[in-house]
Amino acid sequence: ASAEAALDRAANERALRQERDDLAALFENIPDPAVETRMEDGQPIVERVNSAFEETFGYTDGELRGENVDEYVVPGDHENEAVAYNERVEAGKGFHGEVRRRTSDGLRDFILNVVAHNDGGTETRGYAIYTDITEQKQRERELQRQNLRIEALHGVTKKMKTATDRSDIYDIVIDAAEKILAFDICLIDEIEDDILVPKAVGSGMSLEDYYDETPIDRENNLGAETARTRETLVVDDLRDSRYAPANFEYRSALSLPLDDWGVFQAVAEEEAAFPAADRQLAELLAEHATAAINRQERERELQERADELAKQNERLDKFASIVSHDLRNPLSVARGRLDLARMTGDEEHYRAVERAHERMDELVSGLLTLARQGELNSDPVPVELRSAAAQAWRTVETGDLELVTGDAPTVEADPERLRQLLENLFTNAAEHGDGATTVTVGRLDDGFYVADDGVGIPADERGGIFQSGRSSTEGGTGLGLVIVETVAEAHGWTVSATESEAGGARFEFRNTSDEPAA
Repeated sequence: ASAEAALDRAANERALRQERDDLAALFENIPDPAVETRMEDGQPIVERVNSAFEETFGYTDGELRGENVDEYVVPGDHENEAVAYNERVEAGKGFHGEVRRRTSDGLRDFILNVVAHNDGGTETRGYAIYTDITEQKQRERELQRQNLRIEALHGVTKKMKTATDRSDIYDIVIDAAEKILAFDICLIDEIEDDILVPKAVGSGMSLEDYYDETPIDRENNLGAETARTRETLVVDDLRDSRYAPANFEYRSALSLPLDDWGVFQAVAEEEAAFPAADRQLAELLAEHATAAINRQERERELQERADELAKQNERLDKFASIVSHDLRNPLSVARGRLDLARMTGDEEHYRAVERAHERMDELVSGLLTLARQGELNSDPVPVELRSAAAQAWRTVETGDLELVTGDAPTVEADPERLRQLLENLFTNAAEHGDGATTVTVGRLDDGFYVADDGVGIPADERGGIFQSGRSSTEGGTGLGLVIVETVAEAHGWTVSATESEAGGARFEFRNTSDEPAA
């Protein structure tokens, strides 16, 4: 019996050794880092680690045996979490969850699986396996960061909707590129006559720091190529490329088109500073900026059309008002005299009817001219005012008046409309400039003037002389100066009446575009 018992014990021992050997082989061959610990006073003391653990964490089995594993691998800001895990293991509950640990490659993320085991004694062992999920967590964090940046860019879009001009949008784009995309150096160019012209730069530089205006046909320029191709370009190393950087310190660059009118560029002093995610967000920002500026242009065009329509309606209202009022008098005269002529046969009444018809013809001609003056016949071109004045002078009855055009400038004007403006001014001088001997056309710093040496216009009447129907002579249409003002406005000029050096009337025309007369 004793021999049989001895054989059984030997067999059991062999089975236990085999089980331990199998477990040891399994433990060693687990592909993930693994550690066996025993719990002593709440601390996980290392019994053994596998080779994957040694390779990942940089410590050998000999270095860790008998040591608290947490002191080697748990980051300082995660110690409280580790204490909570150890309490669960000591209570025999085990643990499964995400943790961050110090490794030979720095901090990495793991799924930690801990199985607690107690064979009935007072000692609890733990078997922990670390599954590396660092790349997955990095992708999740990058995705979260990307989503936050996209959300921030949508907020930028709302700001762009309140911008009133391009410069405001450029400032918003530069600010977003710096604060949301973390671009250090960025620039916005506009294309003007096939030239890239810098319009806005990052907060850490000025326009003078960047390159000069660049033709878009320049072959070794990244921005010029973007303007030509309207494609986004990324260069990871400018020194190893065919592009010439504005500064030798710039190593990588991102360049993308702003529709067909501009280019946004960003550069960095590090290589490969613009990964795909940054490129995508920069393109999104550029799309927002392009949409906002195109919206501004549409709104500007609509406003210009609305303003022009309002002017046209104003002219039509003025036309209708004058027609209904000014034509009524000669029409009434004609009807009354025609009745008298029929009753009496007196030829004088027929002559009065003829004069009334002539008066109506004058009014209709003037009104038609007024209705057409709000639009130019052709695009403005350089016109020598001396020549235009001489032509207009020949078509007006000016009596003994003399025309002086000594320093008359060249102006940008519709030649036909300018002639009509001058004709009305010369007629005004001939009909209203009592005692006038000379009409002068001269130069202003920002325009020109027409003046006479007659009696002038009383100061308290100058404000109303451009109103329709105002005439100081019997039989006048009161439309001459209205036509003058309308032609001036069509050219973008202002017109004002003042006193000439000789005490007569002087009409000053100034260019509101701030372009001086030649």
